[in-house]
Amino acid sequence: MKSSTQKRFKKLLGQGHDISPFRELCAGLKTTRECPPIFTIKKKGGKNRKLGDILPFVRGLRLSARLIYILRDKLKDHKVEVNWGHIEDDSQRLCSPECDIIIHSGGIAERWNGHNHHSVMDFHFIKREAVKAIISCKSIVSNIDDDFARVVKTDFKIKHTFLFAEAVKEAKYKSLFNKAKAAGYKGLWPLYRLDSKGAFVENPQDYLDFLYELKKVL
Repeated sequence: MKSSTQKRFKKLLGQGHDISPFRELCAGLKTTRECPPIFTIKKKGGKNRKLGDILPFVRGLRLSARLIYILRDKLKDHKVEVNWGHIEDDSQRLCSPECDIIIHSGGIAERWNGHNHHSVMDFHFIKREAVKAIISCKSIVSNIDDDFARVVKTDFKIKHTFLFAEAVKEAKYKSLFNKAKAAGYKGLWPLYRLDSKGAFVENPQDYLDFLYELKKVL
């Protein structure tokens, strides 16, 4: 990295250099993946049955919810809000696909959060013109969803869509990153990578690069 780029990197990140929240999230998700609550029931004369696996949707929701909390703190100097929800088009007749994370400046058209702020659900409908960026979260990325980035860019005019994953295979990371860029994402960043033996490899630079690229567009 050139010295001028390094200076801009440090200036733009500011207090974002503290990556401990990402490391804490990484440790928690790795523990669940290493020791999932799965047990096997042996059947006589039939296939064994596994119980207790965590639904992929739930894994993804846990990742996105925790990332929302992190970004609310990391982006507090940018005067933006960070929420889960849909983007509404200008006519307020169409909603985008579900957006795991929407970074926006006001523009809340509606909010579904049950009865109070302690409710389980907190889902927002955000006006298109208020959206600064969106982040799609995945549990493990083995391929790139071209449709999501295309739809939000073409139909809702969202310029900045990021892809964040719990994990990717180390050997496929560069290829997946390039495919994500080609599909219209700003890039792909994981909490950790999986090496050829399936071991978890944490790369703190991924967290810094993600924050840097995100802050650049706000």
